[in-house]
Amino acid sequence: MSEFTLPWPPVSTNHAYSGLASGRLRKTKSAASWQAGVALIVAASGVRFPRGKLLALTVWQYPPPGWKGDVDGIVKLCMDAIFAGLGLNDYWVSELHVYRGAPGPEPRVVVTLEEVTDAIRR
Repeated sequence: MSEFTLPWPPVSTNHAYSGLASGRLRKTKSAASWQAGVALIVAASGVRFPRGKLLALTVWQYPPPGWKGDVDGIVKLCMDAIFAGLGLNDYWVSELHVYRGAPGPEPRVVVTLEEVTDAIRR
């Protein structure tokens, strides 16, 4: 199992993209910058997972005081950044657990990632 403590993201997934005149979406500069920083943290950790193995991801959110976002509002931003740092596709996540802790003076996201050994397949 590997654990990463990440800085709180600047925006939720709902506000991480802006529309272009063409109708396409583009990631905002603040979201792209945060994700790049998280990817560097993960890559620098030296953690590696074998390609093709199913993974379980647990996300603990400790939001800033007054934050009113949904419990899943930052999950996709975190997943994309973490998996960019690992050089893997988040397709391999077969379990996802999301929890919200109490708001506090040190907002952060704590993520654990581990191989799944007993995946249910249908």
